[in-house]
Amino acid sequence: MFYPPGADAVTCLNGWWDFLPLDPEDRATPRDRVPDAAAPWAAGKLLVPSWWTKPEDAVRRPGETFFTDRQKLFQGPPETLTPDLEFLFDAFGYPLEWARTREGWLRRPLELAALPPGRRFFLRFAAVMPRAVLFVNGRPVAAHHHPTLPFETDVTAFLRPGTNEIALHLQDYERDERGRATTPTGNWIPWIHSGAWQDVTLVERGDVHVSDVTVRTSVRRRDMELTFEIANASCEPRRVTLAAAVHPWRKGATATTRLPVALPLPELTVELAPRQTVARTVTVPWADAKLWELRRPTCTCCAWRSRTTAGPSTPPRNASASARSGWRGRT
Repeated sequence: MFYPPGADAVTCLNGWWDFLPLDPEDRATPRDRVPDAAAPWAAGKLLVPSWWTKPEDAVRRPGETFFTDRQKLFQGPPETLTPDLEFLFDAFGYPLEWARTREGWLRRPLELAALPPGRRFFLRFAAVMPRAVLFVNGRPVAAHHHPTLPFETDVTAFLRPGTNEIALHLQDYERDERGRATTPTGNWIPWIHSGAWQDVTLVERGDVHVSDVTVRTSVRRRDMELTFEIANASCEPRRVTLAAAVHPWRKGATATTRLPVALPLPELTVELAPRQTVARTVTVPWADAKLWELRRPTCTCCAWRSRTTAGPSTPPRNASASARSGWRGRT
């Protein structure tokens, strides 16, 4: 499971979700709001991550020796979809009728004991396809239009203590007059499938946090450039002091078991207005860096500690996190 930058805690939301497939001809089931309990939900029947569709490029009927390509099988008459069809690359074995549509609803409950002050909660979807609209407790929160890129959104204002409902409305691509998707799909998986097909997590951070880290290495110049994006989600100004260093990466290492510092970084101090996000970049030379190679995939770990202050009456808050990278160059 991917551990996002600056996260204090990550809760995995993978597992069995409720599912409601939507027939393209069905106009009774709502698209702009989460269907209620009277809708024919398949409770706890869809695994996240997975896709509910079936590939049409290798299908075999009873008595046939070979699997053959049967494109547009699910656009044909319903009577051609018999239970004895065999799909060579069907990874999940969901009901055949689900595969007739690229559109559907997913939902699951989320239990929260409390919403502590000074904390922010983010829902992160590593990949959903084809397109998605996120709802939290019945309210639309965010939309996403790319099948292979992750999306993350702050849902703190939509949550409540106790039971919450997370729902996704997955839709087919927007298409031109020739039926071609207007969003690049990357490969055959998102071109033909639908589902939340990578990890789903709830990420907890402080209201002031490092929201992103970009590491750029130059083999030619032998230097490392790091850009820290620091966000203040609170309603008060904040001062953040960031102390960072680069270590050789070691699997499973913690803050107390990391390898010694290989490259110290200059300390950063940032003044943040309420609701402000800023980016700060540091570039440092590293003449003897070990390059990433196929035979020796050497990685590094940038670890940082932040100290946030708000004023003399508010105690400072400390946090720490890390991000992994490696040295490679292309000529």
